[in-house]
Amino acid sequence: MRFPFTKMQGCGNDFIVIDHRAGAPAGFHLTPELAAKLSHRQFGVGCDQILWLKAALDPGVARARVVILNADGSEAEMCGNGMRALAVFLGERRSGRDGRDQSFQVESRSGLVEMTLAGKYPSVRLGTPKVLNSREKISLSRPDSVGSGSNSRPSAPDSSSSHVRSDFLFARVDMGNPHAVFFLPNAAFGKFSELDLAGWGKLVEHHPAFPNRTNVEFVEIESRVKLHVRVWERGAGATLACGSGACAVVAAAEALGHTAPGAEVEVVLPGGSVFVKLEAGWESGQGRVHLAGPAEKVFTGEWL
Repeated sequence: MRFPFTKMQGCGNDFIVIDHRAGAPAGFHLTPELAAKLSHRQFGVGCDQILWLKAALDPGVARARVVILNADGSEAEMCGNGMRALAVFLGERRSGRDGRDQSFQVESRSGLVEMTLAGKYPSVRLGTPKVLNSREKISLSRPDSVGSGSNSRPSAPDSSSSHVRSDFLFARVDMGNPHAVFFLPNAAFGKFSELDLAGWGKLVEHHPAFPNRTNVEFVEIESRVKLHVRVWERGAGATLACGSGACAVVAAAEALGHTAPGAEVEVVLPGGSVFVKLEAGWESGQGRVHLAGPAEKVFTGEWL
């Protein structure tokens, strides 16, 4: 079935936008199998996530409703960078390239997402981060080269490893989607730049502690306003950036006293920097999180 799409990216985190706000073609349904085929970088268009736009359930409040699908076809609750890319897409579709003073909302599985194009970068106001446990313990064995490379697609690791298991501390954060945040240095992980991201990422993603799997972030602290992060996304694998992951990292860092409360924190990812700011009262559920950073349209095309 033929349908148009738009490729977007934010800090190298790339997305396919399928705009069906006016209705999908007769008989169309974005199945997990089709989503995985579209997302494949050799046999499809290639992306980290698909953003499937539909008509808003409440058009008086939201401009659109979005369904987010991972590269493996599974549905995601939230994608922060995807929401920034979507803000650019919707802003240009509504008023052309001069309509950058717009603010609007989009419905998602995790609730309403506020978007604005008024500043230097497109930004979104996401939900309230929930640090469920800032010092949770997890038992892991060193990976047996679980990943064939840092860009490996996710699949369940071999659970028969005979390596001695060690305990690690991490922060469990709910951003509408699950995150496990590990702060380095840690002797078992090695240097931040040499981390076996695919190996450790798969082990944590599929660990029994996370029945629905999890996103995984590894963090190196440069200062109280600058963090370096490498990301393993649930259902997508190693990605160049992750917006909800950046927000989860800053929430965990502030909860542990690593960052200045209320400060805008630069999160440096392999694909570039995003900027995260927590509102006052977020710890008690009274404040939300702001995420800003570059995003742009790459190209448009048609799936045949």
